[in-house]
Amino acid sequence: EHQAAMAPRGEASAEPGAGSLEKQPTPQRASSAVAVLVAAWTLLVGVGGLKLHYLLWGRRSAAECLVATPAVVTAANAAYAWTVGRAFDRAGLPRPTATVSYAPDLSLDVYEAREDFFFEPPKPKPRRSPRRGAPQETSPRRRRPACLYFHAGAWVTGTRRLGGAPLGGLLSRVGVVGFSASYRLASERSSAGLRGALEDAGRAHAWVVAHADEYEIDSGRLFLMGDSAGALLALATCLRGAASSDAAVPPCAAVVLGWPAVSVRAADWASLTGHNVFVPDSIEAADDRVAYAGDHVLSGLFLLFGRTAAGWLPPPAYVETDAAMLSPLAALEETASSGGPLIEKPPPLYVAAAADDTVVPVSQVDKLRAAYRNYSSSSATVATFEDADHGDGHYYARAGRAALLDFLKERGLLDDRLGDAGLSTAADAAELDALAGMLGAKTDYKKVVVVETTTPGGANKQPGGGDTVRSAQHL
Repeated sequence: EHQAAMAPRGEASAEPGAGSLEKQPTPQRASSAVAVLVAAWTLLVGVGGLKLHYLLWGRRSAAECLVATPAVVTAANAAYAWTVGRAFDRAGLPRPTATVSYAPDLSLDVYEAREDFFFEPPKPKPRRSPRRGAPQETSPRRRRPACLYFHAGAWVTGTRRLGGAPLGGLLSRVGVVGFSASYRLASERSSAGLRGALEDAGRAHAWVVAHADEYEIDSGRLFLMGDSAGALLALATCLRGAASSDAAVPPCAAVVLGWPAVSVRAADWASLTGHNVFVPDSIEAADDRVAYAGDHVLSGLFLLFGRTAAGWLPPPAYVETDAAMLSPLAALEETASSGGPLIEKPPPLYVAAAADDTVVPVSQVDKLRAAYRNYSSSSATVATFEDADHGDGHYYARAGRAALLDFLKERGLLDDRLGDAGLSTAADAAELDALAGMLGAKTDYKKVVVVETTTPGGANKQPGGGDTVRSAQHL
């Protein structure tokens, strides 16, 4: 009461807490400001990290945004690799006998030939020396054929563990040493696009050749193999070797392609005559489909040319001339049309194709076979699985395994001690049938058409070439 009485006239005595909002600090407001800043930063990082700004700025699809996000693709690819490894183990497929590095952060899974299958390796017989006490000589170990494999995955995903199916499940049974290569994916942070994968494929090939003595393989009987996107890497590497004068890297003995992509030109992906999962059916005009395939499929989903500004900006625009330089099919067609010496003789070719492929247009196989017809002394064998989609048939079906083994045997790319009975037993491969069931791949085919094209005269049209057609039903 005394303080109230002593207060200056006109100054009201306030109750405790009255007017404190103007005089006390405002932690609630500070917290709100921090929350707004954190939310804005989170939104910026989330939109930029997931590349959601592509939706408006670059007019890209949600799938293109996710593929352009390295963290998302890395996590998804790790989960996929774990799933594949588990399925392979459950099917009873052998694991790699070793894993070696062929370049920084790049590895090869090695699948040793299993000589306990179908034949008995000859025992070295000592030779008596004419001089008593001299060291006895033994017969040298035989050099073995080998296969270098490149996995599928649209160049943005996939794992070298996929090589366990053809290498560990089939080729190791017939005396072939297998190597399954990893390569830089276009979805990685330091993406170089498809060009980086092609460089790695060449380095893997050179590494295997350089270590032929260590693995007791015959580099002259080294053939390359690839599925889907990996088929382009295998074919391009073989063609590069065929056009090279470097004696240190011998030409490929053959190239084996499954459901192959052999071109990244937009016109070869537009699927003008059939359904394709990447190009919407709602786009009907041919020019529009070609433009969509170039901008949204090849440049967008497959990151053909890599990233722009570390991925903060949409991928580079599709350029036809640059795409042609990355396409082995274009190289074959250019050499054939110009008559130039870019590629003198492509390697023997084996293709397993799905007649109803909805992922890679089967027209690419038709163009590849047509291009082979223009080369002297070339041969192309195409096994077409009717009523099959991408991933069906090939080494997942007994008919496909038998056709592939016949092709390799005719070219001396299997162990020469392997007889017909051994080939038949190897083609059974119950583990691959079990794996196909887990992966949902179709295995039972009533009709597999195998066409072998030989062109002794090449562009000169000399007699003796042509197509040999046979049904592989009996396989």
